[in-house]
Amino acid sequence: DLTPAVAVHYDQALSLLSHAGVDLVELPSWRDEAPVIDALFSRLVAGELRKSLGEARLTDGMDLLDPVVQRRVEGAQGLDSASMLRLEKELERLRMKAAARIRGLDGILSPTSSMQSPPLSEIQDTDTAVRYVAEALRLSRVTNVQDYCAVTLPLPCEAGVLPIGLQIAAGADQYSRLLAIARAAEKVL
Repeated sequence: DLTPAVAVHYDQALSLLSHAGVDLVELPSWRDEAPVIDALFSRLVAGELRKSLGEARLTDGMDLLDPVVQRRVEGAQGLDSASMLRLEKELERLRMKAAARIRGLDGILSPTSSMQSPPLSEIQDTDTAVRYVAEALRLSRVTNVQDYCAVTLPLPCEAGVLPIGLQIAAGADQYSRLLAIARAAEKVL
């Protein structure tokens, strides 16, 4: 579900990498897991923030938070310890599945976001901003939930085209390897 500009630039990046000798392998989609990942991410991140700040501090400082963050934090209101534990167990299940998915691979490529940033003038209210942020983070959310480490590289674009990124993800804690891969990919791109 990529916008046309993102799809074109992503395909061009894959072509350049392939011509440079990168062996590209198509992986099964995790589209079926997307609803679970979305629900897990939104509840767990907000729940962790509520837990780390504490309810009293969060309530006292809520007006200091960005309105989009406020909305996200409100999504975990009333999330008790038992619910957090269930979410953490589901997170662990997804991470084990993700570790198996990447086994034997150097990394996973994807667009960083399915779309480019819209002009600020198109984001008139908090509801629109919340929808934009949810869509903009959709692909990197999968990486975060599945415990991959990742980096994004800007793709070459024509003048006047808003930035488009290539996300490269590697297994958990593979930071040095990931940065070496990113450096090599950056030279090709």
